[in-house]
Amino acid sequence: MANETIKRDANYKAAGVVGGLTNDASLDIVQLRVDPTTKRLLVDASASETIVDIEDGDGDSIMDTTNDAMQVSIVNDSVGIGGGTQYVEDTAHATGDTGTMALAVENEDQADLSTGDRDYTPIAVTKEGNIIVKQEGAVSVTESSPLTGFATSANQVTDNAVLDNVALYTAGSETALEKIDGAIVGPGEPTIDSYTHLAINLGVVTDSVLVASAANKQIWVYGISFVCSVAGTVSFQDEDNTAITGIMPFATNSGLSHPPSGNFAMPIWKLATNKDLEVDTVTCSIDGWLDYAIVSV
Repeated sequence: MANETIKRDANYKAAGVVGGLTNDASLDIVQLRVDPTTKRLLVDASASETIVDIEDGDGDSIMDTTNDAMQVSIVNDSVGIGGGTQYVEDTAHATGDTGTMALAVENEDQADLSTGDRDYTPIAVTKEGNIIVKQEGAVSVTESSPLTGFATSANQVTDNAVLDNVALYTAGSETALEKIDGAIVGPGEPTIDSYTHLAINLGVVTDSVLVASAANKQIWVYGISFVCSVAGTVSFQDEDNTAITGIMPFATNSGLSHPPSGNFAMPIWKLATNKDLEVDTVTCSIDGWLDYAIVSV
């Protein structure tokens, strides 16, 4: 076999020879030997020294010469090193797979996480871990796949029909209430000028004025009570003899009692504007009381 040792000099050129340097002070260039059959590089497994020595940029060895294990240290603030298996797209899930956890930032107050467009930005989540999604533009829901609980046009037609009926009934009720209001003389929210508790002490009388009215005033009676001295009849009317009550017969020591109304807008009697309240008694005298108000209209 030819001499495998070739001395290095300034005129040496390696052409077609693959070689290496000896690991001694001479640093001779040495050819690498391969197996003639397998063409694989032959390595002396009995050598006690490290066959390959890998150094970093500072000339420091990164090979552990004790157990021939390579020591690699990567320190770079701009590089993230993650563990876990890498999968091809659409690979089926299997229990026990490992992966890299994606960290996110709790950002419920929507603070800026970057300084401009196309900057790298972490995923924003709530403190419960729900991803925060910003709605851009309008969201349309079609009838082909409506969301549960959302109104479709069919539902809207039904609801509109119901609303039409409600409007119809409301309008009818409003008209009816207006008629009732027109039948009850006086406003629903009265302007009360005064309240009075009146003592009644009358003998046999005809068209006796209990309460006098005035211009733009009404008499509203809230409560009344009286007792007849002997059997007789009692009736109440206004100054035009428009009946407030019928002619009521009473036995001796009997009478009428109605406690005051608790709703000042709903008295038991309302007289027309500028009409006095009068009473007629036949045969009997009456004693009792009357609670009323003078109302401006």
